[in-house]
Amino acid sequence: MKDRSELATAITSANEAGIPSLPMSIGSTLVNKTGTWRYFRPFYEDKTPPCNNACPAGEDIVGYLTLLKEGRYEEAWRLLTQENPFPGVCGRVCPHPCETECNHVELGGAIAIPAMERFLADEAAARKLSLAVPQRMQDEPVAVIGAGPAGLACAYHLALLGYPVTIYEAGAKPGGMMRLIPPYRLPPHILDREIANIEALGVRILTGQRLGVNLSWQTLQEYKAVFLAVGQSRSRNLGISGEEAKGVLSGIDFLARIERGERVHLGRRVAVIGGGNTAMDAARTARRSSAEVTILYRRSRKEMPATEAEITEAEEEGIAIHYLTAPVKIHTENGWAKELECVKMALGEPDASGRPRPVPIPGSEYRTSVDTILLALGQEADLSFLDETIQTVGGQIVTDPATATGRKGVFAG
Repeated sequence: MKDRSELATAITSANEAGIPSLPMSIGSTLVNKTGTWRYFRPFYEDKTPPCNNACPAGEDIVGYLTLLKEGRYEEAWRLLTQENPFPGVCGRVCPHPCETECNHVELGGAIAIPAMERFLADEAAARKLSLAVPQRMQDEPVAVIGAGPAGLACAYHLALLGYPVTIYEAGAKPGGMMRLIPPYRLPPHILDREIANIEALGVRILTGQRLGVNLSWQTLQEYKAVFLAVGQSRSRNLGISGEEAKGVLSGIDFLARIERGERVHLGRRVAVIGGGNTAMDAARTARRSSAEVTILYRRSRKEMPATEAEITEAEEEGIAIHYLTAPVKIHTENGWAKELECVKMALGEPDASGRPRPVPIPGSEYRTSVDTILLALGQEADLSFLDETIQTVGGQIVTDPATATGRKGVFAG
């Protein structure tokens, strides 16, 4: 029998990093006196593809791109639509944060992921592919309030699980804010097509039904659960003198009237207040009526929330953008907006949004002639239909992490 020391093999390493992980004992237990036998922690590395991780819709981007590359288009579309019921919409208007994180950026440029998504949606439509209706149906009906992106997506996923869903929509058509995206960005038939796919799963959509007006909470008691997806349809105001004048419109109201086919008289000079995508949509739509359009934004281009592509395309269409400029008063004549008084701004310390706070520069006021002013300062929800059982804070419905409200069976998103 050899001595134990002769059986041991020496482990040598050039440096500390080369030493392998070994079991260690640093104490004893009441049951076993040989020690607690702890180990070095395993090293964890997140291997989720960065594009998948950046996708707000949770798509398996790498998965469907792999199938697409192999020419397996139907399988790719079915994998894509497991998470996203609007590939044709997102393929045209999504700001694609996935591309910003794409690993291929360093190898010649990001993969055009929205273009791939758009292709799959259009290819599926050309082939007349349809989603598989669940074989097993549930017996618990669900009501969804609002046929915008959240409401339609909720109904879609519930329908795939076999639940009977009825959507109540206040407007004349389903689609919510997607319906207001100008047709040069999103052709209406694309949105109609994808809503029809949801209806084909058995989802019932009732329009002209507004909760608190011609739809009551008592009617909703027949449902096992209610999902509130009312969106943010009310435009924020400027809060300045003259805002109530004729010729002052909200950007979303202007886009809604255009979508309904109304003729909106804008005049020659249009000022758009705001820096988001609604401001860009309103400005570019107004430009298509041959108006001279100027966008006023109180911060710099760096802080502008609109996507870079939208800003660039607006400029290419002849729209002027005045940065670090804020309106302070609307001057009227016979009840109509005539001049817009503005002040130049400087960027100060960050505010609650994390962006630099715009600070007025004394003595920098000036006036500009206008015929129409379009306000695109963001939207807020109209929650006047709620009662005391559902709590709100800052204009938003309070929910727990599972989207449940304080009222049993009522959820919100």
